[in-house]
Amino acid sequence: MRRLFLLPLALLVVACAPERAPKLPPPTTAQPVEVARVQQKVSTFDPALFRTAITECLEAYLVARPTFATQKGDHRFDDAWPDLSEDGAARIARDFHTRAAGLRTIAKNLPPTTTIAEAETDRPALDALLLSDALEADAYEELTVKPAERNPSLVMTIIGQGISGLMAHPYAPKHDRLKALDARLEKVPSLKTKEKDKFDLASFHDRLLAVGTVPVGYLPEAAFGLP
Repeated sequence: MRRLFLLPLALLVVACAPERAPKLPPPTTAQPVEVARVQQKVSTFDPALFRTAITECLEAYLVARPTFATQKGDHRFDDAWPDLSEDGAARIARDFHTRAAGLRTIAKNLPPTTTIAEAETDRPALDALLLSDALEADAYEELTVKPAERNPSLVMTIIGQGISGLMAHPYAPKHDRLKALDARLEKVPSLKTKEKDKFDLASFHDRLLAVGTVPVGYLPEAAFGLP
């Protein structure tokens, strides 16, 4: 289900990915609702306010979903894992819901089309609504569908995505990709999951490293089938 509503979000991430890594705010820092209040006082379209709201929402999503960011080519979070704990999922869902509401408010004051280059889009209202829907759908899945309770292999799936996102594409020299993999795998034992989960992440981490007899950073590339 998540793959369907992540498609427009993935397109926005690719289109809006910054060339330089900015200083990231925590997922709950940006407040699109406040941006919307400012936007309502402006009689003409302000592309700077629009871009601020879009960028902050995208950043919040990438911070909360680091394996997704890696898969889409944003490698600022390659050593991170998502917070899968019950409290973490609820916090992220509330944050996404707030941001989605802010974007919908902003969309009401946006023109359907624009030729202003600073907007970085020709359909600002549509972009705001698409991103709002993606965030709302993610929040709904976390709070209502609760995939962590329905899918016993979710943690394993996310770990696999975290590894494949680094190894499946030659985005950097092999040595750099192996270092990134090493950094991410080191954090597997501290991956936050639900307290009732019985999955032994520390043991799984040891089994991953047991692929070779030396640290991951020194394993031959062939061990991971690197392209």
